[in-house]
Order: sequence, then structure tokens, then C-alpha cells
Amino acid sequence: MMEKKKQHYRYSRHLPNDLMIQVARRGFMGLLKLSPNTKCIEFSLSGMRFQSDQPFKVNQTLVIDLCLCDIEAKEINAVVLNCIASGDHHFCTEVEFCFESKHMQHKRVEQVLRMVEDKFRLAEEFPA
Repeated sequence: MMEKKKQHYRYSRHLPNDLMIQVARRGFMGLLKLSPNTKCIEFSLSGMRFQSDQPFKVNQTLVIDLCLCDIEAKEINAVVLNCIASGDHHFCTEVEFCFESKHMQHKRVEQVLRMVEDKFRLAEEFPA
């Protein structure tokens, strides 16, 4: 029974909407402003695109927490590449992950990002 459940999870498909994201600004601004409501649009190993209810400035540094089922990545450093208004009080933001910091160079961080990317790639190649 446990083996069947394990195998089901291994091959489960997920869409970018299934990824739960918490975005915060770094430093003092992160304490002053509330975290925006976000929804993932696109994800890759190098960065992601998400929709939010707050705008971000280009080159602004962010801290992102990701969760997909039981795959979690905490305090992922990212830099805003682009932020475009997309409708009523919604903004489409594109970020690139920063692998320069010591925390981001840890093997586990890259492994978790690869696992998340793999789940989305599986859904694209074999749609339900």
C-alpha cells in the first residue's frame, strides 16, 4: 500500500497554479509592506513569472518561499527583471533566482528547484 502511494506521488502531475508562493521584500521594506497575494504563471530552474496584487521595482531583491505538495524551498533569493501591469490591480512579475549567496549555493536548494521544475515539465509532456 505504501509503495503504491509513493509511486503515485512520484509520477503526479502539477501545474504552475498548484505552486504556493510567499513573496517578501528584503530588508526594512519587507517589514513595512504586507506580502502580496501571488499566483505562479511560469517556473524554471533559473527563475519564475508570477501574478501579484502589488507592483515591484526592476532590480528589487525578493525572498521567495515555494511549496508544492511536500516539496518546500525556503528563502530563495530573487531579483525582479520585469514588472508589467496586467489588468485591474494585477501585475505580472518576472524574477531570476540569485545563486551568488552562500545559502543559494547549497546543493539542497538546487535539488528542490529541479524537483519543482520536473513536476511541471511532466505535466507539459503528458497532459491529463
